[in-house]
Amino acid sequence: MKKTILIIVILLVCAFVFAGCQIQLNGGGKTAMQMSSDTGDVESLPDTLTASKGSTFAFSLEGNATTGFTWQVTIEDEEIVELKSNEYVPEDSDKVGSGGIATLTFAALKKGETKLTLVYAQDWEGGETDKTKEILVVIE
Repeated sequence: MKKTILIIVILLVCAFVFAGCQIQLNGGGKTAMQMSSDTGDVESLPDTLTASKGSTFAFSLEGNATTGFTWQVTIEDEEIVELKSNEYVPEDSDKVGSGGIATLTFAALKKGETKLTLVYAQDWEGGETDKTKEILVVIE
C-alpha cells in the first residue's frame, strides 16, 4: 500500500514538473480546472480567469533564475485576490544555468474583479523585462 502511494506521488510530481504551464483552481470541494501548454509561455494563459470565493489558484511558469529573471506579480485590488506564494524550483540543481518552474499561488478572498499583471523581468533598477501578461480575475 505504501509503495503504491509513493509511486502515485512520484508520478504526480513528475506530471507537475513536465506540465510547462498550468492553471489550477482548488477549493471548497470544487473540481480542479487545469490548462496546459507545451511551451510554458505565459501568453498561453487566459485573458480572463473565473474562480470561486475561498478557492486558490496557481500558475506554474517556466523560468530561469540563473539569468536574473524572476516572475513578479502586481495585483490591482489585494482585497479580492492575494498572492500566497511565489516559489521557484530548478529543474536540475546540479547543472549550472538550467531553468526551472516558478509557481505563483493566489487566494480568492472576496467577490469582485481585479487585474493581475505577471512580469518576467530582472528585478533591479534598469533591469530588462522579457514577458508581460495581464489577466482579469473574476471571483464569484
